[in-house]
Amino acid sequence: MYKRPARSGATTDKTVSPISDPYTPSPLESTFNNNPTVSNIIVINNSSSAISVFVSKYSNSNGDDSWFTISPGARDSWNRAGWELVAFKNANDTNRAGVYVPTNAVVTFHDFVHISVL
Repeated sequence: MYKRPARSGATTDKTVSPISDPYTPSPLESTFNNNPTVSNIIVINNSSSAISVFVSKYSNSNGDDSWFTISPGARDSWNRAGWELVAFKNANDTNRAGVYVPTNAVVTFHDFVHISVL
């Protein structure tokens, strides 16, 4: 617990709890967290279904920005040199989600509401 400073004009201080993240990295994800020796964006599918993944190629014009399928529990990586969009879609293309990440990021897809970036 910590005490939040009073804002200008506030009459009382309130004690608030810091927000804790209930997310715990998967074993597969943990193996990539501390290895920024190459300029890759790593994507891990931590869901129970195959997922299609797109990684933009703003920083690597020779890269491929096609949709690729990643099986449940599998991973893939894309060689990029700067910030890129990582997008996901389901097999029917009825759900999509994405995140904008730097190189050496590990992006883990849990579901369309829960995508973590380390």
